Amino acid sequence: MAVPYYQPQQPASAQNLARLEERVGRTLPASYRDHLLQQDGGRMDNNDQYLHTVFSVGDVKPIASIFSRLDTFAGRVPEWLLPVARDEGGNLFALSLREKDFGSVWFWDHEFEADEGEPPTEDNIRLITSDWATFIQSMNPITI
Repeated sequence: MAVPYYQPQQPASAQNLARLEERVGRTLPASYRDHLLQQDGGRMDNNDQYLHTVFSVGDVKPIASIFSRLDTFAGRVPEWLLPVARDEGGNLFALSLREKDFGSVWFWDHEFEADEGEPPTEDNIRLITSDWATFIQSMNPITI
């Protein structure tokens, strides 16, 4: 990994991974699942993607819990996207759960999301890369 975690966490449990897969209704993308089996979320700093927190499937504070984030962003993010991390400004990194680009990583910009009460659009998302492992490995540290 080009950018280490600032606050390393224990690996995710098989039980918590199964709980997330049940919640989203399908198996998680392999590279993301493998990542969680090594590191169940945590905080990253000083990287060129400004990734701040990778959400955890474990028992953590709501701001870092993928389950809490799924509740918060329900109806705000297209249903085919799984929010898995956030940047320093509260924007999301999400994985595609749709068949045609399953596991690809997308950036969701909250500044341009649909108005409250309106269905989510795809106007505020952009494709970053094909899978989670490639995304994590592509990040570079920012030296101050």
